[in-house]
Amino acid sequence: MSSVEDAVVATLRADADEASRSADTAAAWPALRARLDSADRARTRRRWGGIAAIAAVAAAAVVLAMLVVGRPTAEVPPAQGTGWTGEGLYARPQLQLPAWAAGLDPLVSAPRLARWAQDDCGQNPCEPGKDRVLAVYLPLTAWDPAAGASGEVLTWEKAAEYFSELTQRPGVVPGAQPAFTQQLTVNAGAANVAVITTTDDVPGALGCSQLDASLGDCQSFVRGTRNVIAVVDAGDAPLVVWSSALASTDAAAQDAEMTQVLASLRLTGFPVTCTSSVPRETAKSLCAADMFARLERDATRLADGAQADQSHFDAAARPYFDNLGDASVIYLNGYSRGPFDGDNATSTKPTTVTLTVSGEETTANVCFVGPQVLVGTGPCPAAQS
Repeated sequence: MSSVEDAVVATLRADADEASRSADTAAAWPALRARLDSADRARTRRRWGGIAAIAAVAAAAVVLAMLVVGRPTAEVPPAQGTGWTGEGLYARPQLQLPAWAAGLDPLVSAPRLARWAQDDCGQNPCEPGKDRVLAVYLPLTAWDPAAGASGEVLTWEKAAEYFSELTQRPGVVPGAQPAFTQQLTVNAGAANVAVITTTDDVPGALGCSQLDASLGDCQSFVRGTRNVIAVVDAGDAPLVVWSSALASTDAAAQDAEMTQVLASLRLTGFPVTCTSSVPRETAKSLCAADMFARLERDATRLADGAQADQSHFDAAARPYFDNLGDASVIYLNGYSRGPFDGDNATSTKPTTVTLTVSGEETTANVCFVGPQVLVGTGPCPAAQS
């Protein structure tokens, strides 16, 4: 079967916890966040600030359909199917496979691609019933069709620019629908989701896995297919979950399948900015902020609407740092947490967390505000002092 992998669309950063927060907490959140924000948070926001505008450009050139369900994860029925963990992939994604893929062995090209194909049909496009593909992909670079070579490294912002340009290519069906909709994941923030249909093959459309890539190292759109694309930020890098089927497939069923997969999606490995995939200076600049954001989401999820406390933060951090000394492929080489109230692990008094990235320490305050765990270098709200 011809390569039909994943596509990345114009994306913006949106925290999952913000969308699922109760009305009372949402009203108080801007003030709390303002007090916790620091220079590293401000820098992080600037990285994604232009993505909404870029996404608007994409709406003029692609058929982008709203998914059937665009509600917070808490309102989505639990995903049904077989659980899968990308042990060899960056960010170590976990998700529930759809029923058709549960019995298949994925093609894994670590550390960036895992792909399930319903059948190797030997033609393009495949016949109905042999055409389903699901992939998890972390593209490294864009594909430059004019140069016939791989292009820029796809940081979170560059990915948005690249895929807005992709929508102008021949073979991508023009349309005027919203550029994307959003769906919450377990701890990867809000996935930006789009549907793209094609009339021709679009080589290299989904990006490439190497710096000096040939077209064979890249993933492409295949003519006559309907592609449901979901993108999350894995640490200044796009992680793509992609579903492909014939354009004549049951659209509602394909959309619902993606909804269920996203409802189970969780990133259990270190952010890409903490790994050897990025230059050391990039890790020093971004790793700590991305790790703090991950811990904040995980700890808030573990509180599950109850009063958050230090036990939730510790439980969120432990899986990442218990074996930190063995993680030779990451720049993050130190972790410590400040004191809590005696031996009371359920204390709601503020604490601190310090991460060491290539010898450079960054300390953040950890605050417990109702069901929320807030992590930032600014002071905790006065009520928590």
